[in-house]
Amino acid sequence: MRNPLYKRLPREFTDDLAKYIVIFLFLVLPISLCAGYMIGNDSMIRTYDESIDQYSLEDGHFQTVFALTDDLISEIETDETIRIHPLFYRDESGENGHTVRLYNMADRVSVDLWCVHEGVMPASPEEIALDRLYCENNGISLGDDYSVGGRPYTVTALLSLVDYSCLYKSNTDTMFNAQTFTVALVNDEAFAALDEDTLVLNYAFTFPERLEEQAAHARNNDLRKSLYAFCLKNGNMLSDYLAKEDNQAITFSITDIEGDLTMMLVFGVLIVGGLAFVFALSIKSQIESEMGSI
Repeated sequence: MRNPLYKRLPREFTDDLAKYIVIFLFLVLPISLCAGYMIGNDSMIRTYDESIDQYSLEDGHFQTVFALTDDLISEIETDETIRIHPLFYRDESGENGHTVRLYNMADRVSVDLWCVHEGVMPASPEEIALDRLYCENNGISLGDDYSVGGRPYTVTALLSLVDYSCLYKSNTDTMFNAQTFTVALVNDEAFAALDEDTLVLNYAFTFPERLEEQAAHARNNDLRKSLYAFCLKNGNMLSDYLAKEDNQAITFSITDIEGDLTMMLVFGVLIVGGLAFVFALSIKSQIESEMGSI
């Protein structure tokens, strides 16, 4: 004897086709959205973690009032077991009153390396490399003319800097600014030709090995006190100190990604709970409609 459900089930499905389509979409679309978003976020987190060593990200930086001599730098490196990299920059006025933070390419060969998205790095004093997102927001393309500090340059590369994953001009800013602020690289000759009055004596440092957040926090507290005392002893002054973990230009993007990942995970749990409720109501309704047959 044939099972009567063979005819009954398809007939019930076609009679309530709209309901089952809605349930199917409610099941597939939100779960697909959550899964795809979490996979994408995991990929970005993995890429960020790999870039720390791939592009030699600093463990922090500090600024002084007067330049440190090579002997003083060697003394600090020996006493504190760190590596110091001069990473001077100049904040200059760009086009439309925008602020351009200029770095010397020669200072970024062993720390805070660059990633070129398009073009080639500047080879002459008349060439400049700008941040890709800033160029995209302001309609700047390769080969365009761009003036900085009253000097004309040609844009030869669109790049990203590992220590500026978000364009924060100051760490106290409430939000990054990729509209009117950018970082840029020029060669040694072009950097030396700019006004000395705008030079910021910035030094990046790296520890011998990467530390976990809690260990890095304790290490930075000790290092900050030591550098402050060392500068005072040698007639200098520490004007700024910023650890990598506290630098919004470095951490904002990854913190935002991890926060979004948690939010999407919670959203997925709520969706599954809602689906369970919908299926329970659907099953209850089906049982009530079949009470006579049962």
